[in-house]
Amino acid sequence: MVWVADSTGVARPMHTRGWGLLMDDESQGGAAAPSSRAPAPLVLSVEDDPDTLDLLGQIFTDEGYRVHLCLDEGSARQVLGNFDVNLLVVDARLRGSDGTALLQWLENRGGRLPAVIMLTGMPDAVAAAHGPLLTRLGALLEPKPFDVDHLLEVANRLTGWPGPA
Repeated sequence: MVWVADSTGVARPMHTRGWGLLMDDESQGGAAAPSSRAPAPLVLSVEDDPDTLDLLGQIFTDEGYRVHLCLDEGSARQVLGNFDVNLLVVDARLRGSDGTALLQWLENRGGRLPAVIMLTGMPDAVAAAHGPLLTRLGALLEPKPFDVDHLLEVANRLTGWPGPA
């Protein structure tokens, strides 16, 4: 299931895939298959481009992750304040803010930090400008456009998730 947070930070479940209906056992009135596996890690993707955000939601949902999607930093703060996020995938440039501001907020609030993947079209510039913060948080930079297989490989390694059953 994908959760989308609006600008007030209120999260609601969405069964979307390419802005269409995601067909799974639960959405069709059936019960989810019982599993002896641990719950899937929770991924929070923060991206201000709706198409890219939708793609990230599809990628991580297909891999078996639980997913929250946010279009802005404020919504992401609400999700991070209310859920135990295992992996934060954040764009370096967001409308009205940037991903590094969210990372600074995470560092300042203290507590357990999620693993972080920062997506950027300018990895060298972001690393030069924000290298110490990224290093302190153990954030990994991934270039845009991203390679889906590589992104999943990194996410699975960071979360210890073996992928879909």
